[in-house]
Amino acid sequence: MVDFKYNFNKAIIFNGNTATIVEIEKWTDYDGEQLQIVTKDGAIIITSSFDTKLINDINSTVKADDIARSILGEDAEINYLGQGKQLTLTP
Repeated sequence: MVDFKYNFNKAIIFNGNTATIVEIEKWTDYDGEQLQIVTKDGAIIITSSFDTKLINDINSTVKADDIARSILGEDAEINYLGQGKQLTLTP
């Protein structure tokens, strides 16, 4: 029996040409494709694993916005949600 423990610090949630990057406090996956993400500021997000990438970019030179832009392209809208505020970056 193998027990895998995954550690993610951010989720990238995709919707069209927009990606929202969320700081994760904890997460749970369910049968099917549902994910429940609790953000650092306590918000609860239910999303689909089809539209979401969970990542750990703490010790990586490749950050969440790099991954989002590599998937959506340079003209993508990137939103940051966490720590009680929301920023929007556009190209």
